[in-house]
Amino acid sequence: MPSLVEKFLFSNEELEQLTPTQIRILGLADPPAVLDVFTRDQILSFDDNQLQALMGTEIQSNEVGGYVFQNLDLLNYAITHPSTLLPESRQFQRLEFLGDSILGVAITTILYERFPLLQEAQLTIRKAILVSRKTCERICDHIELTKKIRAAAADWANVKGDTMEAVIAAMFLDSGKDFATAETYIAKWWAPALEEMEDHVEKHPKARLQEYVQKRGHGNPQYIRTKIGPKGSEELHVEVKVDRIKQTGRGVGNTYKEAECIAAMDLLEKLTTRKIEP
Repeated sequence: MPSLVEKFLFSNEELEQLTPTQIRILGLADPPAVLDVFTRDQILSFDDNQLQALMGTEIQSNEVGGYVFQNLDLLNYAITHPSTLLPESRQFQRLEFLGDSILGVAITTILYERFPLLQEAQLTIRKAILVSRKTCERICDHIELTKKIRAAAADWANVKGDTMEAVIAAMFLDSGKDFATAETYIAKWWAPALEEMEDHVEKHPKARLQEYVQKRGHGNPQYIRTKIGPKGSEELHVEVKVDRIKQTGRGVGNTYKEAECIAAMDLLEKLTTRKIEP
């Protein structure tokens, strides 16, 4: 079987740009079948960590942000993204699903205890900031979890956020489903975000969104209100749209004011996290 270097006919100039790890893997006489699903350009775009992930590199440490895993399989499942197509990735989305809920309850509890004078709407806005994809991505970098991730996806920001949630679930299961342990480490990991949070809520989310889009030559955001559910127990939904911007923001709340704030924050996160210039 030809090596990938032979298969894709790399030029001498391209070979000179490859790292030693890339040369070693791409020059294998019997490359792993998992690499067959990727194009030449995709393989060239992979860095050493991504290629090593595709090759099934062993975990070097069982510690994440101070927590030491007893069950390495759980950690392995949580850091192996489905984009690798490795067998270990089959549990990733289930862990992500569980971790999202654990994170939500932990942050809700932390906010409830930390801000005894705040009303529900104010707490909801803060929770939305702390569990957002952007914050999860930052925490992933902060505790150096990013270095352990095994992924071959282009959307690295989302990979980091999803992995953060998956690792929270893995930690919860590894500790014997001890929520107190999970909450303790979430509080520790999210401490910088909690301290910085007030800077984000100092200006109302709707005002921040309006300022953001107007600076880029767009009109005022339009908030569309709808009620969903049986009469007397309806959920209040809001979708925010801006002319000439494909992305929309969505929010659900007990009042339309609360739902509009969450929708504005949702759209702001989409526009800023993904670096979309409308």
